[in-house]
Order: sequence, then C-alpha cells, then structure tokens
Amino acid sequence: MRSVAKGESNFETPEDFAFGAGQIVSYLIDRSVAANKTYAMLEPYLQKNKSSQLQDAIAQTIAIYKHDIDVYKGKFERLASQVLTDDCNVEMKPLLKYFLAGCFCPCVIYESDKKQENNNN
Repeated sequence: MRSVAKGESNFETPEDFAFGAGQIVSYLIDRSVAANKTYAMLEPYLQKNKSSQLQDAIAQTIAIYKHDIDVYKGKFERLASQVLTDDCNVEMKPLLKYFLAGCFCPCVIYESDKKQENNNN
C-alpha cells in the first residue's frame, strides 16, 4: 500500500483494491465530527455487494468531507485515485476480510515520508 500511496505502483489484485478501499474508508471516518465514533460507521460500506458500489459510496463520502481533506498531491489523492478508478468490478463479500484489514491497519496516509525512509534503512 505504501508504494501505491507514493505513486510508485498500482493495485495488482482485487485483494489490493479491497485493502486500499479499507484504508481510504478508515481515513474518511477519521474526518467525521461525530462525537461517538464506532465501527457502526462502516455499515454503509459493508452493505455494498460490488466494488463499483463501494467506489460510489467512497466518492459520496469524499464529497461530504471534502472541507476537511487537505489539498495537495499526496498519499490520500494517489490512494483514492487508485481506489476510485480501479475497474475490477468484483464481488465484495469474498474480499471482506481484506477490506476490514485495511480499515483496522494503521493508515499509510498518515505515515510521514521521513518515517518511511528510516524504516527502509
């Protein structure tokens, strides 16, 4: 995911797409100003049967939280671009574990480039 977020590679499998979608959804949920954030906020995404439906739900959420997303050509933009334009159009049910893993895994969007460089050395 780091290389996709850095613009160095693309998704290669439906599992990559599902994990990346989970990363984006996690980031978007963080943008919510809800006082009591719970995993119930995942429900609108978990109900999607096809990846294209999930892409539409993510696009609609981006439209809602656009005021709280910084504008710069960074990791969010590159990862969101990959998620929103992936044309695998697959069933999401078999990919649920990858989507949730992306949601629960530390989000690559928040990683600083300096931290990544230190981890690579």
